[in-house]
Amino acid sequence: MNSYLPVLVAIQAVDKDIYRIQADLSKQPARLSRLDAQGQRLKDELQAAGEERKQLLLQQKEQELRLGEQEQAIQKYQAQLVQVKTNREYSSLKTEIENHKADGSLIEEEIIRTMEKVEAAESRLQAAQIRHDEDQQKLAEERKAIETQSAEIKSKLESLHAQRDELLPKCDKKALAVYERILRSKGGTAVVPVSGGSSCGFCFMGIPPQLINDISLTDRLVECGSCGCILYLQDALSEVSPDAASQ
Repeated sequence: MNSYLPVLVAIQAVDKDIYRIQADLSKQPARLSRLDAQGQRLKDELQAAGEERKQLLLQQKEQELRLGEQEQAIQKYQAQLVQVKTNREYSSLKTEIENHKADGSLIEEEIIRTMEKVEAAESRLQAAQIRHDEDQQKLAEERKAIETQSAEIKSKLESLHAQRDELLPKCDKKALAVYERILRSKGGTAVVPVSGGSSCGFCFMGIPPQLINDISLTDRLVECGSCGCILYLQDALSEVSPDAASQ
């Protein structure tokens, strides 16, 4: 058995955790982005509700101005009634007054409908504000939890890298170079046990008996003929510690 194989197995155990934790850490920005998107949707919803109410109030004000113009016209014509000298002029002014009153009545109906819309819009705005405040609180709590988890993950990574740095000097540079090459190509897996006595622990393809013998009897690193992972025998390895192997 290759004398550095126990060290490589120990490094692989650390690297397995490193790759797993790095994968978890890589998901955190996307989680934060989703929270930001949710927060923005809440703000947009609240802003839209506020803008709807604002536009309705402007519409109501414009209608009230129009109603005021009708009332002013009625007052003007009523004042002129006492000054006319002929029935024709009197009838003409009365017609104008009635027309403005009719227009005023229509505008008053518009104002009533707009006021109802304003009331409904204010209810929607209030509901949107409540949702915004409640959900923003939840989002803030989720963000804090994610940031706390990220800090814990980074701390764990630092600890794992420290363990790795302690193991690296115990391994032969050539063996380590082979290991690192396979580790990168397999996305975090380079050393695997022989499974079931005759299969690769990574790809589960069968391993020829001669290759299994080579793992125990030769000092070279034996790789799976199918996937290229470095193979080891669990029973043989359990008899040797990484520290003893590196001496």
